[in-house]
Amino acid sequence: MITANFKNIYTYYLETNNISLIDVNLSEFLADNELRSYETPTDFLDALQEEGPDVNLNFFGNKLIPVEIIELVNSENFGFIIFKKNGSDTVPYLLERKDKAITEINLKLNTVKEIEFSKFNENDYCFEFEDLNAITCIVNESNYVSLLNTEPDAKPFKKLVSFLRLERKDIYNLLLYTLIGGIVGLTVPLGIQSLINFLQTGQVTASGIVLIILIIIGVLSSGVIQIIQLWIMEIIQQRLFARTAFDFINRIPQLSHKVLSKYYPPELMNRFFDIVSLQKGLSGLLIDITSSLVQILFGLLILCFYHPVFIAFTVFIIVIVILILKLTFEKGLSSSLKESKFKYQTANWLQQVARARESFRMYTQGSFELNKMDSLVSSYILARKKHFKVLVTQYIAFIAFSVLITGGLLIVGYILLMSETISLGQFVASEVIILLIVNSIEKLILKLESVYDILTSVEKIAQVATLPIDNIRNQLRINYKLPITVQINGLEIHNSTYSFSLNAEHPSQLIKLQSRNEIDAFIDYFYKVKPERKGEILINNINVSKINKYTLNANTGIFSDRELLFDGSIKENITIGNSKIKDEHIVSFFNTIGATTFINSQPEGLNTEVLGGLYSAKQEFYRLLILARTLLKEPRLLVIDDYLLPEIVNSQKLIDYVKTNLPNTLIIIVKTNTHEI
Repeated sequence: MITANFKNIYTYYLETNNISLIDVNLSEFLADNELRSYETPTDFLDALQEEGPDVNLNFFGNKLIPVEIIELVNSENFGFIIFKKNGSDTVPYLLERKDKAITEINLKLNTVKEIEFSKFNENDYCFEFEDLNAITCIVNESNYVSLLNTEPDAKPFKKLVSFLRLERKDIYNLLLYTLIGGIVGLTVPLGIQSLINFLQTGQVTASGIVLIILIIIGVLSSGVIQIIQLWIMEIIQQRLFARTAFDFINRIPQLSHKVLSKYYPPELMNRFFDIVSLQKGLSGLLIDITSSLVQILFGLLILCFYHPVFIAFTVFIIVIVILILKLTFEKGLSSSLKESKFKYQTANWLQQVARARESFRMYTQGSFELNKMDSLVSSYILARKKHFKVLVTQYIAFIAFSVLITGGLLIVGYILLMSETISLGQFVASEVIILLIVNSIEKLILKLESVYDILTSVEKIAQVATLPIDNIRNQLRINYKLPITVQINGLEIHNSTYSFSLNAEHPSQLIKLQSRNEIDAFIDYFYKVKPERKGEILINNINVSKINKYTLNANTGIFSDRELLFDGSIKENITIGNSKIKDEHIVSFFNTIGATTFINSQPEGLNTEVLGGLYSAKQEFYRLLILARTLLKEPRLLVIDDYLLPEIVNSQKLIDYVKTNLPNTLIIIVKTNTHEI
């Protein structure tokens, strides 16, 4: 038996993510039965997954081995749930690392224990469970913390800063190591300067040997720092990918229909792949470019100590670099954005042709799609040429500039050496520093394109991350375990209005409409596709627009052609992650409604893979899966488009199934006058 206080679990994760408990009405949500018991970890997880979205928390089950517990403790920003045997009971604990200790919270008794990390024994926890032994949680950040906390029309650089703000702690550490690495790297020429001064004496001294050892240590330290930088950068890249993926997947269902009417959502999701470009470019920006800048600045600073004339060179170099970037950077960014725009248009056209391939095969004989592709590719290449022209201009300017400062500094150093203003050691060190500066400038030149790619990638990700989503804060919750009433008031469908009530005494309503268009318009009300239409839907006298959308959607089933299949197994398309729907429930459903042959004809049964894009509402296979999906979720409000009912389904058996298995469900059946039930 597993017993836990659910309020403690939700409170911990919400407070850890700085989400107001008032904002999610947690006290009202868990007014009773906060301490709950379950037979298995799977049942425990099912309860968390069912309720979690109501407070904007998503829970995931994990099957871990002991060594992975240590990795999870080290990698998680906040705690995770794991189980420990206590006699005949199984007690859930929440583990969280704080500095060098691990906090262990007993979720049953709410006691807290501090464990030193060196004394932590992962084998104390349960690993014999078949399905899972650990539970992790993420907050639905798109409701509280946007991936990009900026306006859609903000400058790309501002969006980049906003995008990286959640990683600022690791970025600060990375920049600190870059600063240290730059300083350590400059100890080599300074050490060489001192070593040459020793060699000029013609004697081998202990100080010279110590200096050689220090130079070697400096080179080794620089290498170690680079490895640490790569390790930190890898963690940042992993988190950026995961955060972007979860933000997108959380955001997609919440995007308003009004917003999506301007976009083709599958094409919009192609922007996700820009996170890969951003990952690659970010390493160059935070490591290579910053280390180059540090080496340039500190190198020039050291040269200034050799002679005042180098100060003038330093000012000259900084002014020229700023001037080059000022004159060319905006053009480079603009051309990079145009290039990316045509890249996505090209990819979208390929998707469109693939989606409507039969139409193109029947009508165009290849001419139309090729001509349009030619136009898109030409636009892309033209934009690419303009971008490359800007890059070449910058390359030429920086190369000419490098030659100028190299020659100038060499000449100045030679003159100062001949006039005995600086020593031979200082001259050699200054030339090494000059070579480091020139090498760093070359790195900057080669990384400029990465900077453009980063800013362009952030701009593309922002096209999704800044789209407005439905506001779910302060929405009301309804206890669907109690009887509900549904009131339809003045729904306007093509100059006709409909009003009726559904309750325990009148649990069903048949609506006869004139055409498919009217049916689609009626069902649109339940999807909130066009909220500007007149009329309202009330559940327990509360307008559906004010009801928490997670509980509303979880308790509403709509059998219509707006429901689609996706790539996955038959079981996945029916359950959509609802672990309460077991295989036997699905098989029993098909047997009950007279569709036994359907499930028996599948080569791998419920595990048969489905390619969602291949099926439409006209096909029996599609209709059966959507019908099973709609009814097996056991909704409290059911809307059925009668026209789509599969032909092989026995109508009377379907009615009997609904009466037997959904006795408390209120039902609206929509049909046209030309189609009989």
